[in-house]
Amino acid sequence: MIDTPQHVLDAERRQREIFRAMTPGRRWEQFLSLRATAWKLKRAGIRSLYPDLPEPEIENMVREYFLRAKT
Repeated sequence: MIDTPQHVLDAERRQREIFRAMTPGRRWEQFLSLRATAWKLKRAGIRSLYPDLPEPEIENMVREYFLRAKT
C-alpha cells in the first residue's frame, strides 16, 4: 500500500469539491481546455524528436497517440 502524504489527499479532496460545484457546461469547458493542452504538449514533444517532420505527419502522430491512449 502506498502511503500518500496528507497534503496530496487534501488537494485531491479539494479538487473533487471544486469539480462537483461546477456546472456541466463548465466541466466540459475544462475538459476541452485540458485536452487542447495535452495535444499541444504531445505535438511539441514529437516536434522535438522529429524536427524535420512535416506538420501534417506530426498531427497524424498526435492523433494516433491519443486514439491508442488508455486510462
